[in-house]
Amino acid sequence: MDLGKQLRMSRIVRADTQRSLIVAYAHGVLFGPLPGMANQEQMDRQARSLRGADAVIVPPGVVRFITPLFEGRDAPALMILVRWQNISRTKEQLGYALGSTAPLAALEKVAELGAAGVMDYLYLGYEDSQEEAREIEAVVRTGQECDRLGLVHLVESRAVREERNPDGSFRLDILKLHTRIAAEIGADLIKTKQPGTVEEVQELTETCPCPVLFAGGPLLADPEDAYRTAAAAIRGGAAGLVFGRNIFQQRDPATALARFSTIVHGERGEVS
Repeated sequence: MDLGKQLRMSRIVRADTQRSLIVAYAHGVLFGPLPGMANQEQMDRQARSLRGADAVIVPPGVVRFITPLFEGRDAPALMILVRWQNISRTKEQLGYALGSTAPLAALEKVAELGAAGVMDYLYLGYEDSQEEAREIEAVVRTGQECDRLGLVHLVESRAVREERNPDGSFRLDILKLHTRIAAEIGADLIKTKQPGTVEEVQELTETCPCPVLFAGGPLLADPEDAYRTAAAAIRGGAAGLVFGRNIFQQRDPATALARFSTIVHGERGEVS
């Protein structure tokens, strides 16, 4: 690993546990002013509450609104969302059947911000096979630029359709497909959806040669469900979590963050 990337990776992944707790705070560019980021007062609160994270992901234009979050020796690593998507938007929120992606920032600018890394998307399963080819090309290009600049490349791999079982859980075969592809085209870290059981998590993490971190998804009604899900991910061999709404939308984000940090970096899979 290039020395610059090695040093930046050490800011994201803790040396003692080889795991990471990353907060995704990039939802505004995808869904608009959600609770927890609806106005500057709420963003100021998050700038105070999220400092215990190992890293925080934001779109490039948001850094100026929460600069204090990234200032100082004890600040989390800055990661920039460098690709936009409308695939996650619902029909009611001007969504599309399959959706598209587009770049958000030049990697040179990301490096100038002092970021440790970037988050990218890889979507598979479009009706048009050429769309999938363009996805691969875009991720490879970003990865090559990250290698050149010494930036960590976190890839969120997903399917645009047919990714769930009838019971709503995520299909292990599809997860194994796109995480393996993401690893083999050069991702440094992979973020994806969590399968339904600890055994499936273990199978997924064992068949992907790249560290896998699991997404938190929408805010759960019972916070304990989020903690149990996180603990199952760590027991299954996850390299960490990339949680957003289940942290910054909780009543006390700092307390929630501390609880997740104990799960990720404390006794393996323990919920305190």
